[in-house]
Amino acid sequence: MSLIWKVTIFLALAAFAQASSLRQSTHLGIVNPIDEVEDTVHDKSKSLGVESFTEHLFWGKIDCNGVPADGVRPFLQSPWYNNAIEVITTTKNGGLYKLYTTEIFNGHRSVRLTVRHQCPQENIPLQSNCAIPMYWTEYALPNDRLSVTFNFDLAKMEQYTRAECLN
Repeated sequence: MSLIWKVTIFLALAAFAQASSLRQSTHLGIVNPIDEVEDTVHDKSKSLGVESFTEHLFWGKIDCNGVPADGVRPFLQSPWYNNAIEVITTTKNGGLYKLYTTEIFNGHRSVRLTVRHQCPQENIPLQSNCAIPMYWTEYALPNDRLSVTFNFDLAKMEQYTRAECLN
């Protein structure tokens, strides 16, 4: 009987430790997975055969007010699961990014490129008590070519951007 209690206590402590290691957004009340997700590694071994024709490359440069935005996390969201991250990377070397699709995007006319950032947006109103603004820029890219180049400045994407406060 004491062994059952020890196992139960051990499992409860393990579950508590795992749950407390996840960061939770105080504003949204949900787990914020973007910082915890590692960059998606492109497996070049899968691109050597016929399979490469179903893989698409989305690449380009992201700026913020004309300055390259290094360290921004652009990602492609799943067409099947709301807000699930399928492919993610980090901009570097002057705001450059590359995102290779997975087979989950096959058959879709577009994919949703999302960037969470803090590039100032002059025409997007914030709450009066907003101490830490966080902007989400979402843009639908065509999925009908093998390679799509999309260069943009986050400060000029206001019509595709929404604001939230993290305080």
